[in-house]
Amino acid sequence: MPDLRIVQGRWNDVVRRVLRDGHPALAAALGESAAIAVDAATITATAPPARLPALEDARAQQALMAAFQAVLGLPLQLLPRPGAAAAAPGAERMQRWREATDHPLVKDIMRRFEAEPVHRELIARGDWLARLAEERAGPVRRLAPPAGSAPGGRP
Repeated sequence: MPDLRIVQGRWNDVVRRVLRDGHPALAAALGESAAIAVDAATITATAPPARLPALEDARAQQALMAAFQAVLGLPLQLLPRPGAAAAAPGAERMQRWREATDHPLVKDIMRRFEAEPVHRELIARGDWLARLAEERAGPVRRLAPPAGSAPGGRP
């Protein structure tokens, strides 16, 4: 039986796994949830009342069991209970994700190109800014002139 602290510490890994497995709505609901108890077969978690149906669905339970198996090594079942979302780890990021995907421009682009987000990387804003600065400061790649050409591009 896994320890509650271990489950809580790996919760975001489970959310990422569910998202990677192609269940963005389930990942959003799980991201707003928080594990509060663990026993040999189940993880009890609080979730906002509006997210309970997404977590209780039979297909969702199968996807969650597979994610728990992959991340924690056990095919645990999730037992969602109504609770506040504010205490859930990653809830703020999930809210920003939902706001971004609900934006009219994003919806329009997704509709026009019949697209869906296929990848999402959870990263702190400061880490993202550091990565962006590092990429901008990196070496500039220049294309070599074709073989046999003189300076100025003339043969």
